[in-house]
Amino acid sequence: MSSWPRQPSLRRWLTSCSCSIRRAGSTQATSPTNTTYSGSSNYDERIRREYEYKIATMQTRITGLERDLQDAQDREQKWMEGEQRVRAMEQELVELRRIAEEKTSSMLSLQQELDALREERARERDMAERQQRQDQEELEALRERCGILESGGGGGGVDSAILDQLRSDMEGLITELTELSRRND
Repeated sequence: MSSWPRQPSLRRWLTSCSCSIRRAGSTQATSPTNTTYSGSSNYDERIRREYEYKIATMQTRITGLERDLQDAQDREQKWMEGEQRVRAMEQELVELRRIAEEKTSSMLSLQQELDALREERARERDMAERQQRQDQEELEALRERCGILESGGGGGGVDSAILDQLRSDMEGLITELTELSRRND
């Protein structure tokens, strides 16, 4: 391939050969006595035509080879561009796979965290419901006891301090029960 850039000089050489052959063919050979040999003139003309034909054939072949070379260079250039595009797409694909793997792992992590939070929330809800039932039962027991004490069936004089204590405990339980219900909702 390194010899192809020298083609113009080869073409010039072939052209100069063609010109010099034409010039040589146009002069007639003479003998030392200045007589023209017609036989040698025909021979020179035939040689000149053969060389001109060979030169024309070579020029045609050179032109064809130059065209083939250009076509091959164009195909090679297109192939190189295609290869570059393939490499760029492969790199992009690798990058997209890496990003997808990162996203998948982060989504898996977030899903696990969400599941853990749901379980924790369910446990808290269960605990709050149990606490609410216990508080409700305790409140009912205190109401019954308060009712018994107010009706005087407790076997004697009921201290008003005890009744006030029971009422404040009952109000505290009702407030706590209301707060638990609000948090559960």
